[in-house]
Amino acid sequence: MQSVVEANNKFTLDLYQVLQKDDKFTDKNLFYSPSSISIALAMTSMGARGDTAKQLSEALHWEAMTSDQLHDQQRHFLDALQDSNAEGNELLAANRLFVQKSLTIEQEFLEGTKRFYNAETALTDYQKDPEGARKEVNDWVERKTKENIKNLIPEGVFNSSTKLTLVNAIYFKGIWQNEFNRRATRSKDFFVSKKEKVKVKMMKLKTKFKHIANGAELGCQLLELPYQGEDLSMLILLPQDKYGLASVEASLTHDKLQKAIALTQEQPPGRVKVYLPRFKMTQEFQLKKPLAKMGVTDMFNAKADFTGISPGLFVSHVIHKAFVEVNEKGTEAAAATAVVMSRSKSPSGGSAKIPVFCADHPFLFLLCHKKSGGILFMGRMMKPEPLD
Repeated sequence: MQSVVEANNKFTLDLYQVLQKDDKFTDKNLFYSPSSISIALAMTSMGARGDTAKQLSEALHWEAMTSDQLHDQQRHFLDALQDSNAEGNELLAANRLFVQKSLTIEQEFLEGTKRFYNAETALTDYQKDPEGARKEVNDWVERKTKENIKNLIPEGVFNSSTKLTLVNAIYFKGIWQNEFNRRATRSKDFFVSKKEKVKVKMMKLKTKFKHIANGAELGCQLLELPYQGEDLSMLILLPQDKYGLASVEASLTHDKLQKAIALTQEQPPGRVKVYLPRFKMTQEFQLKKPLAKMGVTDMFNAKADFTGISPGLFVSHVIHKAFVEVNEKGTEAAAATAVVMSRSKSPSGGSAKIPVFCADHPFLFLLCHKKSGGILFMGRMMKPEPLD
């Protein structure tokens, strides 16, 4: 699954660069699951042909793989995620097709999504009961994400032209290998910018972690916080400069990030005093414009070629919603992606002193599947919720 993991990680950074430049996210928190998005789009691509398929392949870095290789590697990736469940941890991924009951779909597409993505098919009636269909999709997503992703499909998205919705849901709950002591959590300043600071609940822990005090190429400290079982971890990129996140973001590339992850993994654990804020966020995205900026345009209009699913279909919406909560015990994260299809009417130095990793200013964080190297979630913490 090496090629599909590398493609996913490249897509992670490409999408991050597009989203963080969006006016909606200027100086704001950001959190999404590139894995959920790429799995949903990979299922969609199974029915894409011609330029529609080519644009998806280029934007998601699938060019080095044949279609069969892509879907086979996605299947192995999904299997590897499921195999990472350990005592105290949960990692679940689920896929489903919600099909208009009157729509005739190519049997090869149905069999392929079932074989490679374990996607069950549910018949629904967008034409006569779009609100009932919306409730059906949203209820399924809510169940699969342990009630963390609610109302994925907003009102007004489904209508009588809607024919098919492809949905991926991913859920993660991880217990820290070294839990923070709740009694050590204190109120502390978080420096949002030179002009703003907020009081947050800052967790504290001193123990051995893989830590790089100065990732010179990125200008930040790197810290890995493993979850029980060690298959999964959080990697935090904390700028050396309190107000230097924009500089880190500007210099961040796929190669630099992969090198940072590899260097951190190779690092022997050493004692570190860690300060990390408790935080929680939920974010939702309409990904039509970001994907168009990445070169995926034809699937959203009359040029769309999804004859591998059913003639005349185009994608009207790509909706993504993600949730994360980090506390003393561990991390809970969930995400869901819906592709809605309609029919057209037309290295660091040693020191005796214990290093301090104090995340009291904006930082980036990743939730990684260590066995595959895949990035499951990526986020930016600009401003935790202030204390009441």
